[in-house]
Amino acid sequence: LTLEQLSIFNEIPDIEKKIFLDIYGISFYDTKLKKLRIQTLDWPDVPKNLKVGCPKKQLAAFPEGTIYKMDARLVRNKKGATYMLAIHRNSIQPAIEFFVHNKKLLDKK
Repeated sequence: LTLEQLSIFNEIPDIEKKIFLDIYGISFYDTKLKKLRIQTLDWPDVPKNLKVGCPKKQLAAFPEGTIYKMDARLVRNKKGATYMLAIHRNSIQPAIEFFVHNKKLLDKK
């Protein structure tokens, strides 16, 4: 994956190509790390299952499977792995667009 392939701003040259606005991610339990994490949903111009870094405290308030809407920036670690890092990480909230889905999860909790 290249930054150019992942950018939703190819038509707007003034915006930094590492920033993605209004992406959706779903929380899942990572058995290796033994904690909730977020991965992207399949959405135009954003690849599915790309991990999104955000504080575990934010994710602990809602059950696994909750869908979140956020802005994120694309980053690469020293080994070259590509992932996203949520912008405004301490204010991530469930996506209103998926209210019915998220409410069902909360009702089961």
